[in-house]
Amino acid sequence: RSGLALKASSPYWFDRVSYRTRMFACAALMAGSFVLVALGHTMGIQLLGVALASAQCSMGEASMLSLSTRYSPHDGGAAELTAWSSGTGFAGIFGYAWIVVFHLWGGLSQSLTTLLALVITAAYLCVFFLMLGAPPPVDNAEEE
Repeated sequence: RSGLALKASSPYWFDRVSYRTRMFACAALMAGSFVLVALGHTMGIQLLGVALASAQCSMGEASMLSLSTRYSPHDGGAAELTAWSSGTGFAGIFGYAWIVVFHLWGGLSQSLTTLLALVITAAYLCVFFLMLGAPPPVDNAEEE
């Protein structure tokens, strides 16, 4: 529900929050979801972690889709944006492989395997802030 509520309300407030701030919020939601799922001692706490993951996915997807309209196919940031968006289809395979490598083959506990995924949060921020070039400024004259 948190993801649906976020997507339904985003047209009313996304323009007031910078992409930079949204990416930090996404990273915080992602990290919170991993920690709550890994360390939650009750089903309720773990489900709160799942709700945070839903909110993060919704905010991140909606933000990246809206940001993609600021790039043209011939500028330097398009390759990174394409790589970013193609990762959504790979997420399920990657998540399963993460569990296989660290939990099944590596013998780590499910909690530790989930906590190790915090490195994905750092990668998320690095891709946005270091790999994805700044979009060109919006030309209001084109919109009129």
